[in-house]
Amino acid sequence: MNKGNNCPNCKGEKSILINDGHSKSTKVSCPTCKGAGVFFRNTEKIRKIEEWQHCDYVHQLTCGSGTCNHISLIPVEIDYQVVLKCPQCGHIQTFIPESVLLTDIQKFAQEQKEWISSFRKSGNKHTK
Repeated sequence: MNKGNNCPNCKGEKSILINDGHSKSTKVSCPTCKGAGVFFRNTEKIRKIEEWQHCDYVHQLTCGSGTCNHISLIPVEIDYQVVLKCPQCGHIQTFIPESVLLTDIQKFAQEQKEWISSFRKSGNKHTK
């Protein structure tokens, strides 16, 4: 399981994203800590999505319309909700994977760099 999907509060079960479509924030709720959750303001969601899109160690969120050759989507706010928009065809994707919001992408990138470095130093032998 990706640690980024665990509740940031209790590190427990998989979190649940809630967006009522009428506010400028999304609540991340957890069944373990009974919904204490974390709220993401739309500006923070956009920042987290942009960081994800610029990280070399994850797959970017790309257009699935079939007409754009998987162009990277950009986060935009429409009617108080952050969505992903294709800059080429205008396709709108409302689903944002929770791992994008919950993963500390800078920490993840650093861990990947360290793993790659140790892998190369070990003579390309997988070590724990």
